[in-house]
Amino acid sequence: MPFDKFTMWFESFELKKPVRPVCSEDSQNIFADNDRMYPSECRQRGINYSSQLIATVCRKIDEEVEEKITIPLGEIPVMVRSNFCNLAGLSEDALVKKREDMHEFGGYFVINGNEKIVRMLIVAKRNYPVCFSRPNF
Repeated sequence: MPFDKFTMWFESFELKKPVRPVCSEDSQNIFADNDRMYPSECRQRGINYSSQLIATVCRKIDEEVEEKITIPLGEIPVMVRSNFCNLAGLSEDALVKKREDMHEFGGYFVINGNEKIVRMLIVAKRNYPVCFSRPNF
C-alpha cells in the first residue's frame, strides 16, 4: 500500500566531547562517557582527535504519529581549545597535568597524530611576476 504523504527531517544535531573508544565483543565502537580523550594522547597514538556527531531524525507517514530515531553520523575532527575540546577552560596547571603546553593556544586539529591547520591566507604563486602600475608616479 503506497502512502500519500511522507515527510522526513533532521530535528537536531549533537557534537559530543572526544572520548576514548572502548571495543567490546558486541559492538566495535562503544564510547564510554567518562573516558575523556586529550590531544596529547592522540599525538602519541597517531589517531584523530575527533568526536561523534549524533543526529535526531524524524519521519511522518500520512497521518500517523511522527517517529524519532537517534543515529550516529560519524566522527568529526575537533579543534584544539574550541568549546567542544576537553582542554577548553582549563588552567595552566591543569593543562600541564594533561601533558599539554601551559601556553597552548589551540586553533588546529590533530589528524593521524599530526597537527594540521586550516590556513585562511591567500599566498601569491612563487616565481610568478607581479606588476603594480601606479598612474600617479
